[in-house]
Amino acid sequence: MGKILKKQAQEKGFEAIIATRGDEGFEKIKEIIPDAIILDIGLPGMNGWEVMQKMKEVPKIKDIPVHIISGNHEDKKLVSESPSVEFLEKPLKTEQLNALFEKMGSASPEKKQVALIIEDSDIQSMVLKRAFANRGIECVFAQTGEQAFEKIAETVPDIIVTDLSLPDMNGNELIKKNKTESRSCPY
Repeated sequence: MGKILKKQAQEKGFEAIIATRGDEGFEKIKEIIPDAIILDIGLPGMNGWEVMQKMKEVPKIKDIPVHIISGNHEDKKLVSESPSVEFLEKPLKTEQLNALFEKMGSASPEKKQVALIIEDSDIQSMVLKRAFANRGIECVFAQTGEQAFEKIAETVPDIIVTDLSLPDMNGNELIKKNKTESRSCPY
């Protein structure tokens, strides 16, 4: 089923990644932060319901739209409780998949870019904020390395601008630590 979904997703212009186990899928979701997820309930390792429960515990992935696939009609009742979840009953028909990919394409508008500004000077932060705002880029601020890692855990930025001399660490240390501990992004 996964290979068929991947092939159809790619034909519709989506980048698709497959996980055949729930635990593996959850790790990929945290790493990649996809725009949408097609999730089979009956996965080994961790079932689809467990994957969704664990997603709710991670702020940066908890609001990703999930499209549930299940052969059990009872699962549909549970899905109706969540606005970011849609239910598709097996066996899937080509028309259902086409409608799903159409919906996914229209539901993922261009994501607003986010810049993390790590600067202990309020004046410098405001100068950078204006420069990014003029280009339509949202800014998130931190004044220390520790605050920066908290912000990265909440929102994965598209770019990080850091002062090289922060109160609690230097910028080079921050960059090295971020590259080893989290999803990397341009500096």
